[in-house]
Amino acid sequence: MSKRDEAPPVQLSLDFRVQEDAIDEILPLLSPHDIYDRATELLTVLREDRRIERKPPGIHLEPIGEYFCMWANTAPDGGLIAVGIDDDGGITGCKLLTTEKLNELEAVGDVRCQQARYVSKRVAVTNKAGEADFILLFHVFYHPTRLVETCNHKVFVRLGDKKKEVKSDEEKRQLRVDKGEIQYEQEPARLAYPDKFDRDLIEAFADQVRTVRNLRRETTTEHILAALRLGKLSDGDFSPNIACALAFAKDPVEVIPGCRIHFLQYADVEAKGGKQFNEVANIPPIEGPLPRQIARINDLLSHRISTMSWFGSDGKFRTTPEYPPEAWQEAVVNAVVHRSYIYKNMKVFVRMFPDRLEIESPGPFPPGVTPESIYYVQHSRNPHLMEVMRYLGYVREIGEGAPRMRDSMKKLELPAPEFKEAHPDAPTVKVTLRNDAQNRRKTSRQALGSIIGESLIEKLSKGELQIVDAIVARGSLSVSEASRITGHNWPTSRKLLMGLVERGILQYVHRKGMKVDRKAHFIFVHKGLAKT
Repeated sequence: MSKRDEAPPVQLSLDFRVQEDAIDEILPLLSPHDIYDRATELLTVLREDRRIERKPPGIHLEPIGEYFCMWANTAPDGGLIAVGIDDDGGITGCKLLTTEKLNELEAVGDVRCQQARYVSKRVAVTNKAGEADFILLFHVFYHPTRLVETCNHKVFVRLGDKKKEVKSDEEKRQLRVDKGEIQYEQEPARLAYPDKFDRDLIEAFADQVRTVRNLRRETTTEHILAALRLGKLSDGDFSPNIACALAFAKDPVEVIPGCRIHFLQYADVEAKGGKQFNEVANIPPIEGPLPRQIARINDLLSHRISTMSWFGSDGKFRTTPEYPPEAWQEAVVNAVVHRSYIYKNMKVFVRMFPDRLEIESPGPFPPGVTPESIYYVQHSRNPHLMEVMRYLGYVREIGEGAPRMRDSMKKLELPAPEFKEAHPDAPTVKVTLRNDAQNRRKTSRQALGSIIGESLIEKLSKGELQIVDAIVARGSLSVSEASRITGHNWPTSRKLLMGLVERGILQYVHRKGMKVDRKAHFIFVHKGLAKT
């Protein structure tokens, strides 16, 4: 395709008869191509958003060239530039521009951003003075295979509804990796092989490949690694690359200092410092080859994610994990496999709060992926590392991960995962899973009130309500656990629990005849509330 339309400018008429409610319904669905192709009255009602920039006719060539660069780096469709429309939406038109200025504007992409691919045309309008006029409309296409620069080697991208200059070499390098212009995974790792690699893990991987691909047992491990693009084999010597080091090096931190997972747990719904410091767990960073990192963080989370007892929409009492394993395990794998390793010193964070679990990984969303499109747009930033994880059983088919997270949360009547890109200067992607603890506590208390009577619930003290909420979440409670939750001493906590037993709310479960029963606990009397 040529960079520009070679045909002479076309005069198109605008149709102003579309009903406003129809426009409102259509607008969010249109791509830049749709808008450019139809060139209807939508140009007059579209605000500057993810698809279009409106510029006055007197705009200088250098800034408009920057918008050409921005759209050429904006996946998946690029965007539009409409010259002759003021910021407030007023139609100024371009008919008063000199022929020389018009020629400069129509050739601006060729001069100011030569790597951009675009088409342009003139669209007939009526300007705000009521006169026949026209707008210059450009559609700049997304360039999927290279990072586009302006004529003075500046790089611009779209961030929300703003144009952002990419200044750091690190960010530019990441964009080139994402577009496949360079293959960061394929760069040499410069680690001694096999001395600095986890041989057991490599052999387990190679055996799995032999089985899946029906290879002969005599096929060497090094030939398998080379065939799967995890390094190069020359005269019997294997040289590992970055993907191989991440997957199998004993200490990949030697190559990527931020190849770690840092787990933190907080007592409150917000992280606090100073005198209000509320960390309850700050585990030393998890290191080692990525498959072993994933196994360790999964084991840690499986012991810290508790069960919750709650009433489902079907009116039945259920006891389930705070978060479904499918959701948090997938989020962890995505964080380490799809993260950007260009940001070498940044690590993955897993933060646990009473109401949510956050998994944050370095780097922005890959091209074309947004919080809205993540369920149907697939882009593997580290495809060779992804293939290793697939053979080792940590991932399934490409594109299944995000939908499986959403569906597993929905099955437990939990909110869908939240995906968000944060920290523009050092971009990260954060996935948040919410356990809906507050709402479940409220609905379970209401259900409890319907069983034992609202009047009885209203008479419970603060400490007794804390105990009831805890048993709703956990299914059972010991005296020691009640003491920690209420802040009362052991005798007072036992008195509160026994008071709930006397009222017929709780049942005391213990082994008769034992003076000290360390397994003694309290559950709800009603069978629909008892932990299963």
